[in-house]
Amino acid sequence: MKTVIYNFSGTGNSLAVAKGLAKALEGVVELLPIIGFEEEQCVEIDADLLGFVFPVYFLSIPDIARAFLKKLVFKSEPYIFAVVTCNAQPGHSLYSIKRLLKLKGKSLAVGLAIDMPGNAIVGKVDMTNPPETQKDRLIKAKTRLSKIIKAITERRSGIIEGSNSLKANVQSILMKALLKNLYRPAKRFYAESNCNHCGICIKVCPLKNINLDPGERPIWGSHCEICLACFHWCPQQAINIEKYTIGKKRFHHPEITIEEMMVR
Repeated sequence: MKTVIYNFSGTGNSLAVAKGLAKALEGVVELLPIIGFEEEQCVEIDADLLGFVFPVYFLSIPDIARAFLKKLVFKSEPYIFAVVTCNAQPGHSLYSIKRLLKLKGKSLAVGLAIDMPGNAIVGKVDMTNPPETQKDRLIKAKTRLSKIIKAITERRSGIIEGSNSLKANVQSILMKALLKNLYRPAKRFYAESNCNHCGICIKVCPLKNINLDPGERPIWGSHCEICLACFHWCPQQAINIEKYTIGKKRFHHPEITIEEMMVR
């Protein structure tokens, strides 16, 4: 049996979940990042078990994940599951995945969510959690993952978490319009004087949106997913977003190394 799990991750939450799934599921398991498929016209799927692990952005899935799902071309009839990592609210993210798969003539068997430490700071909106909440969620996430693995191995179906209500969809659209489309991140990200030009921000940026001339501080382009990988993984904590992130704690999943985030 061949299993393929596609994932996207900014701070390591979703990668940690994807790794846990890959370790627990039987047979040959391929764990693949969706980064690198941007230039592909189609992505062929030939697997018995197919999984997606994405974070929740603006109560939905990241744009890069949406674009990836639209490229899928199926050569098999796999059992399909999806897991999203979220800060208590999966929104309509799993229903978005379900709809995109339906357009391909496929069904999402199970779509489940795992609460993880929040890591989003966009403008005045700070959705990070205090250390005690982070620790508690990381512990509970392992128990939750075990239950998700059981649901997948038992090939359950018809379980989709979150909400597909009109309210959930409107909330997501409004949040995205206010916090991403109108945010213009290229003008608001900057590096403080303690930047040592290590280039890690470039290496962890999934969309190759950051440039760094020798001896200069990084410069952000306009192609930003607002995954905040650069902010959270900077070893000098030199990166900020306007004044809103100054003094804020950084977070990345404790079981994920910076090397894993760079080799994507």
